[in-house]
Amino acid sequence: MEKEMRLEQSTSKSAVSPRTVWRISGAIIAFLIGSGFASGQEIFQFFTVYGYKGIMGSIIATVIFCLVSGILVNYGFSHLKNQDRETNNPYTYYLGKYFGKFMQWYTPFFAFLINIVMISGAGATMNQYFGLDSRVGTVLMTIFVTATALLGLSKLIDIISLLGPLTVVFSLLIAILTLVQNPGNFLQAEQAIQATENVPFGAGNNMAFWLLGGILFVAYNIVAGVPFMTKLGLEVQNKKRSMD
Repeated sequence: MEKEMRLEQSTSKSAVSPRTVWRISGAIIAFLIGSGFASGQEIFQFFTVYGYKGIMGSIIATVIFCLVSGILVNYGFSHLKNQDRETNNPYTYYLGKYFGKFMQWYTPFFAFLINIVMISGAGATMNQYFGLDSRVGTVLMTIFVTATALLGLSKLIDIISLLGPLTVVFSLLIAILTLVQNPGNFLQAEQAIQATENVPFGAGNNMAFWLLGGILFVAYNIVAGVPFMTKLGLEVQNKKRSMD
């Protein structure tokens, strides 16, 4: 009887929880989506400007995002629970002593700059859509960011894990409606881009750089996400959940 109970407990611990997978993946999606995605500028500069090949770039970026996110979450599950300074630092663990130390100091500075841009973007959005003083949106966003951070990691994950999937659903709905209403424009999109002057390219300045655009999109987005994703590993109970 005791042996059966132990077996049942072991099975329950190793089983994949759909709720945990949804929670972790939703939190990662919401964390990576910022004002650049919301405004459409990221997608335009890193994928759309490369025409139909940009679709291939977006697929490659998605695959890389999944792999890197899984590696980082699994690292958090496997290493952050111990007290070994050599293994509980993801930067030195993956990048070596010197470059890892540089990235350890550079990442908070980079995240701080991103936070400034996001807060400023909130002020500009309030001004454009509602005609309010941009300082109103800036102050409100600052309050929301501070309050969310004070809730702690677990509550933060609970909140943004709901926002990530919703953002994906709404983005897909908008894309589908746009294609249905303007099918002809989609067929002529590449010609329109080539005929436009001063188009901002995310990577190289011609259609041949679609692959580099997809890789760079992941590279600059993942930098600020390393501390967050590794901490997410503490929220899972077994290795299988951290990799799904």
